[in-house]
Amino acid sequence: MYFMVVPVQSHARLIVASVTVLAATLGTNAIAQAGTIRHDRADAEYLDLATLFPSVGYLRARNDGGGWTCSGTLIDASYVLTAAHCVESPEGYLTQGSFSVGGSRYGIAGVTAHEGWFSSNRQLLSGTDIAILLLDRAVANVNPAELFRGTNEHLQLGTYVGYGLTGNGLTGSIPGSGGTKRAGQNIIALGGQLSRYGYNDKLLVSNFSDPRRAGSNPFNTAQHLEYQLSSGDSGGGLFINNQVAGVHSFISDRSGGKIDSNYGEFSASVRVFDHLNWIRNQITNLAIRFNRPASERITSLGQGTTVTELPSTSGNNFTPSSAAVQDWDNLPEQPESVPEPNLVWGLCGLGLFGWLGRRKWKNAPTAPKR
Repeated sequence: MYFMVVPVQSHARLIVASVTVLAATLGTNAIAQAGTIRHDRADAEYLDLATLFPSVGYLRARNDGGGWTCSGTLIDASYVLTAAHCVESPEGYLTQGSFSVGGSRYGIAGVTAHEGWFSSNRQLLSGTDIAILLLDRAVANVNPAELFRGTNEHLQLGTYVGYGLTGNGLTGSIPGSGGTKRAGQNIIALGGQLSRYGYNDKLLVSNFSDPRRAGSNPFNTAQHLEYQLSSGDSGGGLFINNQVAGVHSFISDRSGGKIDSNYGEFSASVRVFDHLNWIRNQITNLAIRFNRPASERITSLGQGTTVTELPSTSGNNFTPSSAAVQDWDNLPEQPESVPEPNLVWGLCGLGLFGWLGRRKWKNAPTAPKR
């Protein structure tokens, strides 16, 4: 495994990776489970809850460096919302991929990621870890998720949905256990309410509360299906009232212990409300570039923002705002894996993906083996 360690603040640290802040490496043995759960609850309850969110699907991606997996949410018949770090690896952007939802697999025809993700040097705290995938054909048997348009996320009950590794609050996540959709619930805080830990209002944050300890406030009180994101959940949806309010981005720990999705760790998702205009504009851009019909569901999002192409940024951005992708069908049957998630210390000053382009960005820090 490859790790980068950057000392910043001693009271907090977070887990990130080039392809996987919460993405998972893709191997030949994909055991089907997802997300870490309460140690005193039946796994079947989490699996049952996940069936209520058919719009969340399974993303497989690949480039010359190997393959990886993430999650994503169908927000229009042909468009998927996911994390920006899910569309690239240390070797570059994905060149082949597929998205599985509703019992069918769809090729990925195009992708666009938020320009702020590149201009911020891939800092997770920028709240721009967000991307959109264009599928090769429309999904007919799954209703797309509605986007949450409110600003009252703070202290609401949120439901996390994704395909990450499994385990429980005592064991942490279990390597090699990702691939099946699971959902769980937490009380959500606007990141700005936790600014002392480095978060801001561009992020929606929860913690994995231990049910054996009494909570001092709603945020620290364990829910019946308390849940923690894990590797492979990246790009999945955080839902409030059945509307997608966040895109899973990263997890962190304030205790200084090992980060493995156990009790006491935090989950952070990009706040969708801040990107309603961007989502509308980029779906329109993708439709124009790839000669697809306009999205009637999405064109009503946002107010007063004209549709423009994103500028390229010194080769670090898609040019002009999106890139074509090949279908997964062209992949070999047993793709090679990419490095496991990186461990990064601190919640501030995060040039988190500086190492991402060891071949593309000359000033990237080295990634020592561990």
